[in-house]
Amino acid sequence: MASSMAEIEELCASYADVRNRLETLIEALREARRKTVAPRMGELKRLVAQVSGEREALEAAVAESPQLFAQPKSRAFEGVKVGWRKRKGRVVVQDEGAVIARMRKLLPPEQADLLVRVRESVDKAALADLSGTDLKRLGVSIEEDTESPFVATAKTDLDSLVDALLSDGEEGNRRVR
Repeated sequence: MASSMAEIEELCASYADVRNRLETLIEALREARRKTVAPRMGELKRLVAQVSGEREALEAAVAESPQLFAQPKSRAFEGVKVGWRKRKGRVVVQDEGAVIARMRKLLPPEQADLLVRVRESVDKAALADLSGTDLKRLGVSIEEDTESPFVATAKTDLDSLVDALLSDGEEGNRRVR
């Protein structure tokens, strides 16, 4: 616990120093990436265009030759799988009310109930506009509306990069599980 504003100021200085060192490191990494990638950018663009062209040619050849994929429908050559596959269709409902009415008429009640979604919920955003008295009468309470400590800095490129790195890490953790 800080006993004086001077201690808080020292902690802010320490925090700002570490952030500045992190920004310097990030900038050095960006510069190294620029120096590494820039000389090969032409080659990279040519290869990307070539891959795109080769893929288009391959897709066109498969599309023009369905008879070659009658049985089996797909094959793999050189680690590339080609062929034909059934695409998952998209359910289209023109008139929801009419379809629901026919479901209730033509299907057993328990099956129709499984196919029709009925949902009622409270609009919390709209409730936030009501007075405390009205909320209390409705049996609604407000939680976590107390003051809390915070530390904030102006949003910078560094913050965006750190957020991206953290979210990538969380994505990776989710994928590993």
